[in-house]
Amino acid sequence: MKKLVSGILIGIMIMGFSQSVFASSSILIEVYQSIKRIVVNTDDLNLPSDTPAFIYNGSTYVPLRSLAEYLGYTVSWDASKQTVKIYQDCGSEDINNIRKLCIRGTEVQLPNDVIVDGILVNSDFGYISNYLPAIILKRNHSSVAINTSMGLVINRVIQKGEEDSFDFLDPYIIGDLVENKKISPKKP
Repeated sequence: MKKLVSGILIGIMIMGFSQSVFASSSILIEVYQSIKRIVVNTDDLNLPSDTPAFIYNGSTYVPLRSLAEYLGYTVSWDASKQTVKIYQDCGSEDINNIRKLCIRGTEVQLPNDVIVDGILVNSDFGYISNYLPAIILKRNHSSVAINTSMGLVINRVIQKGEEDSFDFLDPYIIGDLVENKKISPKKP
């Protein structure tokens, strides 16, 4: 009888131990909450008091939702895929009403007669695919596609007499795949 009771107790202990080992994927870490302010450009990012920023192993951790929403993004959680999704929700805003672009980190005001005509996200031309997505700007009957983060012109269709339609971009563009040349940006 003693062997049976001992066997049951050992079995329960092994089962309990293995469940606690295999069920837990969390670890306890020591963090430093010495961050007093977070400044984005020149504005303070106000974090909820229940989700403070902290430093761990030399890296700064900021609540993703707070930062993303501050920057104008929408955050959602897909429980079935265990995935956080961050995206810009354009809502019903017409893309043609965009008046400013950010090219290589600099805000660029679009002239009144230039419209954002679309976003190029896929191309049949293999070499262009490496430089997508690109913003398509249209002025009169001419258009240009630029990768705004890299400052590259990746395509252009310029009508006769409209050759200077996109000269306002020159200070911000560092390369032109159409003409296969590197450009030194001019001062704005």
